[in-house]
Amino acid sequence: MKQIIQSVCFILMMLFVLTSSLLAKEIKPGIVITQKNYKEYLPELKRMLCPSMFIAYSEGLEKGWITMPVKETAKVPTPPGFWEATQKYSSQCKVLPDNQLVGYVAGSPFPQPKKGIELAWNGFRTRSIPDDAIIPGVFHLINKHGKEERSFSWILYKKFWTGRTHIPPLGEIPDNNGEIESKESLIITSPFDVKGFIMFRVRYWDLDKPDDCYSYLPALRRIRRLTGSDVTDPLLGSDATPDDFQVWRQKINSKMTFKILEVRDFLTSQYYQGNKNPSEKDLLKGNCLQVDWEIRPLYVLEIMENDPDYAYSKRVIYIEKNNRSFCLVWGDNYDQNGRLFKSDEQVSNYNPQTSIHGGRVHRYRNLLTSHGTHLVFEFTIDGTECPMEKFSIKHLLKGAR
Repeated sequence: MKQIIQSVCFILMMLFVLTSSLLAKEIKPGIVITQKNYKEYLPELKRMLCPSMFIAYSEGLEKGWITMPVKETAKVPTPPGFWEATQKYSSQCKVLPDNQLVGYVAGSPFPQPKKGIELAWNGFRTRSIPDDAIIPGVFHLINKHGKEERSFSWILYKKFWTGRTHIPPLGEIPDNNGEIESKESLIITSPFDVKGFIMFRVRYWDLDKPDDCYSYLPALRRIRRLTGSDVTDPLLGSDATPDDFQVWRQKINSKMTFKILEVRDFLTSQYYQGNKNPSEKDLLKGNCLQVDWEIRPLYVLEIMENDPDYAYSKRVIYIEKNNRSFCLVWGDNYDQNGRLFKSDEQVSNYNPQTSIHGGRVHRYRNLLTSHGTHLVFEFTIDGTECPMEKFSIKHLLKGAR
């Protein structure tokens, strides 16, 4: 009798799934998914969004925070300097057994990736920040009810020593000899209780050489050297960590293993081109972003950390397939117990002035607490305002005071 009941329950469940699939409406350009009709699109939304984005945006639709207008897929230009460098230098690139990339100068090292590690290096080397950049931004901390708790402002100075594609010197800073990949300085400018907090990071090209990372704590008036685990700590109570910037800022190491899980169409946020950026007020809605959507193909890359001391056991990264610069779109991050822990989302902009696919808006969310962080920023590119002396402890202390 028990077996009969179980069989009947299984058949009913399968009929429910089949009926739901048949009744589900197709997601295509021209439709607008809203609070009133979203249930009709749920099966397709679940198929066309990554797990963490489905959680976020189905909640946003249910609560009426956002709508999801689906537009025709627009062609986004390939950044000219980046693509020229790819064509010129990619043939000399290869990956060693310890995951180290050799022969790299600039651009994407593997324009037609066949292995997970090749796609990983493409994603790591995609340029979502100019060669020399001054990036003012604002963090908005959002509670589980979609209300802003607080915000704080920052300025990030970033300079790449390698892989330069549009601001001279191209390729590599002279006399670097492949040692430094980039340097960055971050200064919190407001509000008063966190003003003066700074971070300084030197990233080395050698996978076996740890980054130099320091912070200045104004309350203690002390400089602190950060360890590897510190770069996965939330920044000032937010849900963003330095390793999660631009979806995946973590340095590749020899422990990691990579696998391309699939390549298929997803429903992704539309690129904003030129100066058509929406305002913060129009973008930030509850714990979601009010954006237009397109259907575009993405690579799905699994990154196994193989390190029990790291914050995540694995990441699943979603990477653009058709724009030649392998922009990062989403990240699903799993904790050491295998739970879907945190999500990253990047809404990109293509601006002919910067000749890059830049991340205009980032959304981070702790899926275990439903707390979120929205980061909105603008790029300023002027090499004369980003000199070498910006990237030093002395400069940071001057800025903090």
